[in-house]
Amino acid sequence: MRINGADFDWDLTRVQALRSDPPGQVQTQKHRQRVFGAALEQFDGLARASGGVPLPIAPILLFYALAQANQAISAARTLGNRWRPVGHGLAITAPSDVLGEVLVSPDGGDQSSFRLFCSAIRSASLTAPVSLGELWAAVGMLRCVAGMGSDHREGLRLSTRGDDRAYIGGPLADHLGTTNSEAEQTLAARLSASYPTATEAIRVEEFGSIGSEEPGALVSWVDCEGERRKVEDVFPPFLGSGGGAILPPALSSGDVIEPVAAWWAVLLALSSVARYRPDLWRASLDRDRTPIAIAVEDGIARTRELMPIIVMWAITGQGWNR
Repeated sequence: MRINGADFDWDLTRVQALRSDPPGQVQTQKHRQRVFGAALEQFDGLARASGGVPLPIAPILLFYALAQANQAISAARTLGNRWRPVGHGLAITAPSDVLGEVLVSPDGGDQSSFRLFCSAIRSASLTAPVSLGELWAAVGMLRCVAGMGSDHREGLRLSTRGDDRAYIGGPLADHLGTTNSEAEQTLAARLSASYPTATEAIRVEEFGSIGSEEPGALVSWVDCEGERRKVEDVFPPFLGSGGGAILPPALSSGDVIEPVAAWWAVLLALSSVARYRPDLWRASLDRDRTPIAIAVEDGIARTRELMPIIVMWAITGQGWNR
């Protein structure tokens, strides 16, 4: 798979180049430097190997690639002495034979791998169980279908118009009212309820059917003087400059975690099901029997293609090579 702006092999070499010029805490602490280099070496090998195995095995290698990279991320970004990850930090259980109903629950303290990753990327963590389908939808980069994400709020990808306006379409922009003022109040209330980070002052500039049959709204966010703000100043781009913004939805647990943190949890869940529920995993990939098979295949391919960018961004704050 090719995703615009991503180049798996080149992005892996960018990550490896950090070993000779490490950032953050690694520069001045030899013991962190040793962990940083060894972890990124293992990350590189596992990530590359994930492309040479059958699809049912790929999530296992991909998760452990990310887990090893997380040691380097923690070495670079975590202050204090408790920077070495201890345990995954999430427990995975399958209450049924439906992949989207797999439960992901917090399990571990502040030094767990998931909690340290969330801290490194400045994300909240999970405080209560949520389903895999819900996390899948929250990523905003994965295809949602019946049984895998379509019945949950999706991460809202903002389609920018220039650098200071964005287009919002679909149900959020339906029946907003008859005036721009009514539309602003309605849209602000809907965003606040579903996407709590979207609390900035919003201005609706156009609404209705804007160049398509679905309802939509062309919006901007304004400062205290009513001047438009750059969208990226209000909502940081996904995986760094050029990535566009994805607004994280409120989960059923009440948590609002960053899309990349949701992706980390999704990958752990997929790898755990592949390891401990191979029967469920095989059934979920059966193209002749389930509509989620193609979506899951596509999700695994997307995860592999973007993983070097995720790691680069988590370590340095700069992801896309655009």
